[in-house]
Amino acid sequence: MSQLNSQQAAPAMQELKVGVIGGGFMARTHADAIRRAGAQLIGVRSNGEQSTQRAAAALGVPAFESVQALIEQCDVIHITSPNALHFEQATAALEAGISVVCEKPLATNAHGAK
Repeated sequence: MSQLNSQQAAPAMQELKVGVIGGGFMARTHADAIRRAGAQLIGVRSNGEQSTQRAAAALGVPAFESVQALIEQCDVIHITSPNALHFEQATAALEAGISVVCEKPLATNAHGAK
C-alpha cells in the first residue's frame, strides 16, 4: 500500500466546490459543516426566488437561478430541501456525476428508494 507524501498530497478540501439546495435551518447547518471542512461553498438554490435570495443573504453566497445551474458548477451538492424534493434533486445530481449529501430521507416512497 502506498502512502502520500507531501509531494503527492491529495487535493485540498478548499478545491471542492459545494452547493446547497434548500434554504432553511438545515441549509445553515450544512453550510457551516462545509466551511469547517475547508471546502468552498459556492452557492444556494431554494424552492422559490424569494427563499433563494434570503438563503443566499443568510449564507453569504450567490443565489443560483435553478437547481440544475447549481449542480453544473459543483463537485458536491448538499440537499436540505423539503423531503418530497430529495429524490428528484438527488437523481439530477447523480446523473450529472456529482456527489450527493442528502438530509434524510433520500426518497419518500418504495419506487424512489428502489
